[in-house]
Amino acid sequence: MRQNILATLAFYDALDMPLKREEIFRFLIKINPDDNKVVGQLEIEKTVAQLLLEGNVRCREGHYFLFDKEYLVPLRQKKKEISEKKMSKAKKAVRWLAFLPFVRAVFTSGSLTFGNCDELSDLDILVVAKKGRIWTCRLLVSGMMSILGVRRKWFQKIAPDKICLNHYITDESLAIQFENIYNAQTYLNLKLLLAGDKNIVANFYRENEWLKKHLFFYEPTESSKEQIKVGFLARVAVVVGEWILNSKFGEWLENRARDYQTRRIEKNPLSKNPSGHIVYSNEQLAFHPDSPADEILRKYELNLEKIKNAE
Repeated sequence: MRQNILATLAFYDALDMPLKREEIFRFLIKINPDDNKVVGQLEIEKTVAQLLLEGNVRCREGHYFLFDKEYLVPLRQKKKEISEKKMSKAKKAVRWLAFLPFVRAVFTSGSLTFGNCDELSDLDILVVAKKGRIWTCRLLVSGMMSILGVRRKWFQKIAPDKICLNHYITDESLAIQFENIYNAQTYLNLKLLLAGDKNIVANFYRENEWLKKHLFFYEPTESSKEQIKVGFLARVAVVVGEWILNSKFGEWLENRARDYQTRRIEKNPLSKNPSGHIVYSNEQLAFHPDSPADEILRKYELNLEKIKNAE
């Protein structure tokens, strides 16, 4: 258990995030993928207390951290306040997506989902589209965000408060391909902003049971179930829009949208970044040419090695 706790703190140290005691319990990393032990809050509290006594872990204002990084505690509070403001901005923008056909759900992603934004952070979101209409959905979502002036463009290195539309999946392809501890923690922390399907969260976690390899607990948090209320006009707009586009014309539009977007993706120099994660298919569109995952995982491994050497 002590290794699981230290690994959890090591991962969040790579994000510069000290954790509260209940967060250690919630985000607890499973060092051994085959460990099916039932873990209780009391066991974790006793182990944390022992680690504090031994000096392996430090605590300030109810936040636990490694390597004497006390300065991260006020930094986390500042980032939390920034993240709350950015979450409000994300909700205002995403609210308009409720009027679009084929948008089945919208989740936060990236630093926004961790509540770990700084002033320069953009707003990453994960869009779930109807199967067979992912390209049309992306076209409509991008258009709406562009009209609102909040869409991050591919050439913008830094785009504070802009919506980054870097990941789409469909309601029948909810399984995420990139299986690692970084994505496990990201998807554990997902927050649902908009849902046309009340079962979407449960379905997502059922389709991503690989999270069990990395986490003791992988059920969605209550915050992941908070969503924007969809008004009558938005529901009517979706019904009418889908009635029009669930047709031969809709099939033609989907094919044209796919061909057009595929050409643009393949011409984009960022798509050729060997360290990036670029996927474009009828089931998933993922655009992470400069994904932070590899760097965070590198820091995490260095932290684990540092802990091992200290012991």
